[in-house]
This record gives sequence, structure tokens and C-alpha cells, in this order.
Amino acid sequence: MDKNNFNDINSTSTSTNGRDNTKNNDLLSKYSEERSVGMELRLHRVDRKLTLRDAADRMGISENYLSEIERGKKNPNDDIIRNAANLYNLDEKYLFDRFNKIPLVVQEELMDNDSIARTLYDISTDSGLTVKEKEELYQAIDELYKTHFKK
Repeated sequence: MDKNNFNDINSTSTSTNGRDNTKNNDLLSKYSEERSVGMELRLHRVDRKLTLRDAADRMGISENYLSEIERGKKNPNDDIIRNAANLYNLDEKYLFDRFNKIPLVVQEELMDNDSIARTLYDISTDSGLTVKEKEELYQAIDELYKTHFKK
């Protein structure tokens, strides 16, 4: 999507009857978010005085692909997000959240630990639980961890 298309989306975000055009607003929001996280990565790269080539080589991707990520044209896969977090010394969860993805470490834990995967699955698919009750269970799990293991 180029700058002109961005302006077209922005100018059509409200229909002629004055009502909100949700589809265009969602697209605009998604486009802005992708551009924002890409720009953030670029700023981290520049701050570390890395060229596009240097950063791409360290992440194991092409210069062109990194450029497209930084411009919000491409979404990186999970391994690239992890590599970028390591390269730029960013919290992995933070960067995965910015790309609206589940961190690799969480995916790996779910794959390695059937008990937690089963518990989360059971809670999320239990039609007898309300959203509030599910949130309470997740908060209880979090509190259990903080109380007993996080010092």
C-alpha cells in the first residue's frame, strides 16, 4: 500500500451519510500499526548504528525483506521477530505483542507442557463458564504463580 492509497483510505473512513465506515477504519488502523512497529524497528536499528545490510544479515534475512518489514509492507515470521528482539535487545513478548502474535517462548511452553495446554484449552472451551469466570480463573493462575514462584 503506498502513501496515496493511505490517503484514499483516510478520506473514505466516513461515508457520505456521516456514519463510520468500520471496514476502512479497521484497514487504516491495521496499516498504521504495521507502519508503526516497522518504524520502531528502524529506529532501533539506526540507534544502534546498524546498516540495513548488517541488521538483515544478523537476523538471517535479506536486506530487501527487512526494508519491507520496516516500511510496514511485510509481517515477519516468528523466528524473525525473535531475532529482531535479540538483536535490538527488546523484550520478546513486547515485540510479539506489537505484531499481534503469541511469543515463541509461550508457543514452545504450550507444546512442551500438556498440562498447561490442556488447562487453557478446557477453560477456553467450557461453555458453562462465563467470560468473567474465565478471567477469574486466569487471574487465579497468575496469582498462584506470583505468590509461590516469583520472588
